[in-house]
Amino acid sequence: DLFSKLNLETIEEIQKKLQAANEKAKGSAEGLAAEKAVIMEQLKKIFEMMIAGEVTSATLMKLEIGKDVGDAMRLGDADIADFGRRVIRLMACAGHADCWADGLA
Repeated sequence: DLFSKLNLETIEEIQKKLQAANEKAKGSAEGLAAEKAVIMEQLKKIFEMMIAGEVTSATLMKLEIGKDVGDAMRLGDADIADFGRRVIRLMACAGHADCWADGLA
């Protein structure tokens, strides 16, 4: 339906912003410093969409969002890596209610 399509476009837009910021941040401390806020914002949006049930795990897998989150985590910033781990853990929890008790939300 149209609602699902709009959410898919939204997650794709977030993914493109994350990919662009990852690319700009790669290889230099200056690039990372300049893009850190954008990267963190996109990771938080992905996390919040998952918590709110606005995006399905199937969509995340289809788009390979985990790859982009992993790329961000490897940039060398501890804050990005820590939050990226939360996103990945939540993605891994999809469909497992006992994960919510783990303090991810």
